[in-house]
Amino acid sequence: MNILHIIPTLGVGGAEKLLVDSLKYYRQSGVICDVAVLSNHDNIFEENIRQQGNALFISTENSVYHLRNILFIKKVIQNKQYDVIHCHLYAAQLFTPIALKFCRHRPLLVTTEHSTSNRRRNILPFKMLDRKMYNNYDKIICISNAVQLELEKYIPTLSSKTLTIENGIEIEPFVNACPVDWENELEHYDGEKIVLMVASLRHQKDPFTLIKAAKVLGTEYRVVFAGDGELLHEAKRFAHSQNISNVDFLGKRQDIPSLMKAADVFVLSSKWEGFGLVVVEAAVAGVPIVTSNVSGLRDVVKSVGGQLFEPSNVYDLTKKIETSINTVKHNPNISRYDIKDTVTKHLNLYKECKK
Repeated sequence: MNILHIIPTLGVGGAEKLLVDSLKYYRQSGVICDVAVLSNHDNIFEENIRQQGNALFISTENSVYHLRNILFIKKVIQNKQYDVIHCHLYAAQLFTPIALKFCRHRPLLVTTEHSTSNRRRNILPFKMLDRKMYNNYDKIICISNAVQLELEKYIPTLSSKTLTIENGIEIEPFVNACPVDWENELEHYDGEKIVLMVASLRHQKDPFTLIKAAKVLGTEYRVVFAGDGELLHEAKRFAHSQNISNVDFLGKRQDIPSLMKAADVFVLSSKWEGFGLVVVEAAVAGVPIVTSNVSGLRDVVKSVGGQLFEPSNVYDLTKKIETSINTVKHNPNISRYDIKDTVTKHLNLYKECKK
């Protein structure tokens, strides 16, 4: 079976991490996937994919939304007679059906919906565009029940195409990781409790609520962000302007399991999420978890024994962090989130639809 995955970038993010981690399990099942990327910028997982031996096609464009990416996708598709094309995230979802109109061969077209919400859903012209776009897909995989519910609420006619296959992670790296030494990582570390957030810093992730909580928590705690994103510099300026000195920004990191192993609490303050893969990773690493009480995160957090706070409520977040510090760590049942099962379900879906 020839499978092509198309994704906007290979930067830090749940969708990107899921795709990269899944490739070797496709290979173990006898399937070697090709990957097409719509930007030549910020592809930190590029070398990882090449080392695995997968064919990797990278656009020459900087912007994932450049119209020349339609021609790029067309060229990649014509490179091989693919049985399945699997698209991830909006730029790939939007451009791939257009590119296919210029190709003779029509493979099975699948996409994964990774979030319960986005800004397009509140704008009528985008809703009309989304309806037309999604109708091109044979199957739409939702990464959680909440994502499927919200998508079907948004466009009810898609219900015959949608199904839920939960995200999965590689369990061993988070179980066996060696913790980092914060004295070597943080310039002003003095034994504080570490509150870690791993995320691409953008509007959805709401880093400002956690920065404000750092001020309320005081000098016994240090908030650490791992990840970059469009709000990174604004978040740094905000912390400086508010004289909040117990916040550190590590930028992009490849050693997330080791950071999680060394943290005292893991926080995800998102305004919305489809699943929250990092929550499961933190649970496997044995870190107490606090996340915002939003659809997509709620069920996952409950399943791993974490705590929920009211979104954007600094004082509720602060209280839950302090409570979590004194929580006895436990070993949650995370077998349902094994990435091997996720890949098996994807392959079974492809085979069933190709019959």
